[in-house]
Amino acid sequence: MTKSGRLPLSKGGAELWVLFKLPSLVKEGWFRFTEPGSLGNKTKEKSLPLYLLNIIIIKKRMKILKFLMALMLCSYGMAQSNISNERIRSTKDVLRSTIANRYGAVVTIELGSDKILKERFGHTDASKRSKITAHTFFHVGSITKSVTALAIMQLVEEGRIRLDDHLGKFFKDIPSPKSSITIKDLLQHTSGLRQTYVTDDIQDFDTAKNAMLNDSLFYQPRQSWSYSNSNYSLLAMIVEKVANCSYEYYVRNNVLLPLNMRETYFWGEIDDTNASYFAQKTYEPSALSKQRNWGYTGCGGMISTQADLKRFAHEVLYKKKLLKKETYDQIFSDTFKIRDGLSMGLGWFVSTDEKGAVEYWSRGSNDFGHNAVIRYFPKKELLVMVLTNSGEADGNPRATGNRILSDLILEQLDRE
Repeated sequence: MTKSGRLPLSKGGAELWVLFKLPSLVKEGWFRFTEPGSLGNKTKEKSLPLYLLNIIIIKKRMKILKFLMALMLCSYGMAQSNISNERIRSTKDVLRSTIANRYGAVVTIELGSDKILKERFGHTDASKRSKITAHTFFHVGSITKSVTALAIMQLVEEGRIRLDDHLGKFFKDIPSPKSSITIKDLLQHTSGLRQTYVTDDIQDFDTAKNAMLNDSLFYQPRQSWSYSNSNYSLLAMIVEKVANCSYEYYVRNNVLLPLNMRETYFWGEIDDTNASYFAQKTYEPSALSKQRNWGYTGCGGMISTQADLKRFAHEVLYKKKLLKKETYDQIFSDTFKIRDGLSMGLGWFVSTDEKGAVEYWSRGSNDFGHNAVIRYFPKKELLVMVLTNSGEADGNPRATGNRILSDLILEQLDRE
């Protein structure tokens, strides 16, 4: 480094060396190229400010320079984030005091390319032998539905199914008026199917299908909205019918692996009682319930980690990989209005607050204590993601860690 504090640029030798010190770079906007002379040649040093990076040309080094340029600009952008370090520390303190070692949790906050916070709290169980990490497994509940929706939209893009296809295309002898239910109705919970858990513990395809299709409707298709796991269990069955393989096989090979999600599993695939790698539950479901069954297939039952679920959010919400851009636009814009400020897209909820801020979200909770949420604000490019094994406070299904912590985070980030 020169006496002026600027980082010098040296030319002449066989190989490019890049040395930079991030604090100095952010503070002064300088970096250094050092290209040692071969065979003892002397080098000449020149100072170069960051804003002149885009006009540097070094023969046969353009790919390296482009990479460096992106890296420097990314680092510079992070330094300019409008979320202060003090605000981040305050958010961590609030989260820590709220959790208070009562349960395990992982939290991710990102703003565009800025990684604001990636934190783990607590242990996997009461023995406190294993700390929660980025690779600790959690059941993520109904976030599974958003993954099922991606699988369905893949098949739509390929022309193998249509959103207006009726159930009669895939299943025989469907009683009326269920025969008029479409794939889009299932995706948006407008089928009229009720949340009666009629497929819990049922492993046979036909038995589960008949249980759902013989259950009474809450209302006529498309006349209202009501949340039901049966909608997504039927979508999983449609995936199996069309792809001629199990739901899990199709999703793993066509959704998870292409998104590099190698720490994501399905109900019954791994031992969730091992506290060395799995956050523990408030109670253990029966041995029968823990086997693969249609009460969890397509609608819940996905198991993932902070690292993998962040990949999912990044690839789908930021980068919009796997599907065409216009398909993602449809997922979030082709909505059914539930009430003022809340609509149902194709596998995702879409909220609008009193200030007009739009939020895409997917959330899941299990009665044995695990819960998770992904919340994304497209205008700000703000992502908030939480996974916990908090259970319910005082038996209130709305008082779960995913809701409480994500709301606290947004309150902290929005305060003046």
